[in-house]
Amino acid sequence: MQRRTARLAIVLCLGIATLAYGALEKRVVVRVEGHPVGVKTYAMTVGSALSRSGISIGARDRVEPALGSSIGDGDTIQVYRAKSIVLLLDGKPRRVVVTGLTIDEVLNEIELRGSLVDFVRPSRSSRVRAGMTINYRRALALAIRHDDRTDHVVSNATTVGAVVRELGIKLGSRDRLEPSASVRPVTGMTIRVLRVGLRNEVREEVISYKTILRRDRSLEYGRRRVSSEGRPGLRRTTYLAKFVDGVRVSRRVLSTKTVRQPVDRVIKIGTGFPGCACDRGTQLGKASWYGEADGLSAAHRTLPMGTVVRVENRANGKWVNVVIRDRGPYVKGRIIDLSDEAFRRIASLRSGVASVRIRW
Repeated sequence: MQRRTARLAIVLCLGIATLAYGALEKRVVVRVEGHPVGVKTYAMTVGSALSRSGISIGARDRVEPALGSSIGDGDTIQVYRAKSIVLLLDGKPRRVVVTGLTIDEVLNEIELRGSLVDFVRPSRSSRVRAGMTINYRRALALAIRHDDRTDHVVSNATTVGAVVRELGIKLGSRDRLEPSASVRPVTGMTIRVLRVGLRNEVREEVISYKTILRRDRSLEYGRRRVSSEGRPGLRRTTYLAKFVDGVRVSRRVLSTKTVRQPVDRVIKIGTGFPGCACDRGTQLGKASWYGEADGLSAAHRTLPMGTVVRVENRANGKWVNVVIRDRGPYVKGRIIDLSDEAFRRIASLRSGVASVRIRW
């Protein structure tokens, strides 16, 4: 009886121990690079559970929760493997070691959050692989001047030409960009779209006419007569002009044509002298001169208009024939007033008066 009771006690103890040990077993999920693995373990910590499951952890791998953390039934352990990648940041490469599963996670990991309009290739949701290259270009704040307006944009394009194309700005075959299309944009840059056009311009110029003087013996000396009025000519020049943003920057001559020839103005200058009969009368006195008359003209108080009078300087014997065309002079002692042209032939104008004999 005693032996039977002892056996029963031993069995009971073993059962209780088995139940206690079974209660220590845990079911956890280990995700390695996102791939789940079910694990049963009696381990008390994350590190012990991974070690007993044969999952090795590298020095730069990331484990969540931390290796020293305690675990319970139903917990999940995340294992992120360290991966060496190349980050091409704004065209400059650098090698980094990351543990994120996707490119978006990697960018957060290296604290390169940036803007949603930044350029990222492959896409942010792509899975990261060891040795891959991530191309990241920061979006730039730029100003685009075109067609009398300025647009402020944010772009991740790699060239000035690509920025302009992104905006849908169409360029003509002669249009230019400043800076040029191949230049890499930088933040704060102003890009100018220069509209270049060609058009013909026509300019008309007046061709001045010449004035020709011709001597005429049939015309009284000192008198002038316009025998032919002048007329200006016209020259038409056609240019090819180049315009940049509405401002003409150059032009070249395409053709020149004289549309109308100028006509010379012809003036006849009298060289003839009036003839004097000089046998109808004579008179002595003073002669003066006045500037209002032209040719060989004179003024007398009584002689008929048109009478030809010979005026002789009694001091030097010089004479000139004149035509009476006016009345005067009305100064005591003066018998005739001569035009300056006539007076100059017998005396100096500075003398003012001369003692003369007149005959008609």
